[in-house]
Amino acid sequence: MTEFKNLIVERNGAADFKFEGELVAFSSQLDDFGMGEILSLYRTKAGAFVTERTRWFLRDNERCLESDAITTTDQAELHEFFGYEPHAKKLYELAVPHIDVPYENLA
Repeated sequence: MTEFKNLIVERNGAADFKFEGELVAFSSQLDDFGMGEILSLYRTKAGAFVTERTRWFLRDNERCLESDAITTTDQAELHEFFGYEPHAKKLYELAVPHIDVPYENLA
């Protein structure tokens, strides 16, 4: 039985998401300069997904933090949000059986 927790996902420039749910999977990518991003996938108690992308980057020689998130029940929208970089593909594999791993089927 899944134990859901009260969670808050912060977003820059928009209201934060507050929900009861669980962390399904996360994946990170960092470069040699300490810049990178963390991808997190949550599932709400109601069955929707909350996706979160947090990035660290340099702007005018200053380290910046940016966070974005969406909520969806559509896996195609989830895949569009995270994309298909190697660390996103890793997140998809870690999230099975909650989501399908996106493959392009060739005939």
